[in-house]
Amino acid sequence: MKTVKYPKTLVKAEISSRRQLKSTELVDEQQKIIEEKISELNKGSFELAGVFPYIFDVLCYVCTHAKEAIERRGNNSETHFRVKIPTEAFYDFALDGELDQKHKLLKELLELHQNPKTKALPLNADLSISTQPIRIDLIHQNGRRITGNLKNLQQGGQEIKFIIIEFYKPLFSQLLEGRHGKAWFILPKAFHAKMLKAIKQYKDLPEFKRYGNLATSINYRKLYLYFNLHNNKKGDYLTYDSVDLSEHCLPENISEKNGKAYLDNWFKLHQFTQKGTRLFHKMGQDGLLKGVEIIPTSIWYEKPAKEIRIKLKRNAKEIPEFTDETPFQGAEYYVE
Repeated sequence: MKTVKYPKTLVKAEISSRRQLKSTELVDEQQKIIEEKISELNKGSFELAGVFPYIFDVLCYVCTHAKEAIERRGNNSETHFRVKIPTEAFYDFALDGELDQKHKLLKELLELHQNPKTKALPLNADLSISTQPIRIDLIHQNGRRITGNLKNLQQGGQEIKFIIIEFYKPLFSQLLEGRHGKAWFILPKAFHAKMLKAIKQYKDLPEFKRYGNLATSINYRKLYLYFNLHNNKKGDYLTYDSVDLSEHCLPENISEKNGKAYLDNWFKLHQFTQKGTRLFHKMGQDGLLKGVEIIPTSIWYEKPAKEIRIKLKRNAKEIPEFTDETPFQGAEYYVE
């Protein structure tokens, strides 16, 4: 199974919340101050993972395995890289054989093609930028740009021959710096497609149903990215602050008072992280996470200290069974 390098700059943008950007200055691509404040923007202005997961996986694959295909690398006057990908290669990079997700991918692709999304992206502690992180052009076999919605495309018999993607340089440039790149971690090829396959396959198993229906696939994607972003590469345990983890991966479980974030419901976080860590563990056992560094094997909570600790196997060929170190009680009140 091929792996891809995933840049930490992209992860930070994917899992940032509106509250975390309130104190920053917001500018557009031309560095002009935008009149509306970040606090007044809607939630959709900050959601990257929920809109682009397949495409991010494709671009990371290209940046890892086909750097020579990326245009504008040496042009500092351009804010976006550009790559032209044959359609079948695009489906391979995004789905890696999970073709039952092809219609969903095509629908999202066409939506982005017709309605580019402008997002507020954190660049550093003091500055965010308002731009289109991804721009899509769909090219017909005759070389023309395809227009129209999915229904018209199918009925008109227009075949997508190439997909042209312009993608915002600061999110991916770490993968292209130096000979080997920097500040990245390893994910499997088509991670999002593999995770959706696993969720569909595991969702009715007793060990997953007992933790309820508490989050979306995007929340679990964020959780695994968060684990890797904060991986110290030492020892067999990783410890996370529960408020910070929730704010990045389950922001609906966060309240704010006097500018400070608070956990709404400790047990809801317990359920979410239990289900998420078990998901990644079983994906590892089933060979869907080959090559990655983090496979959770147990989880433990310290409620007074507001900490979550996971035990893990690094680069494991054999993965032990998941160990439940936390007493399970009261879940029936949280199952949806």
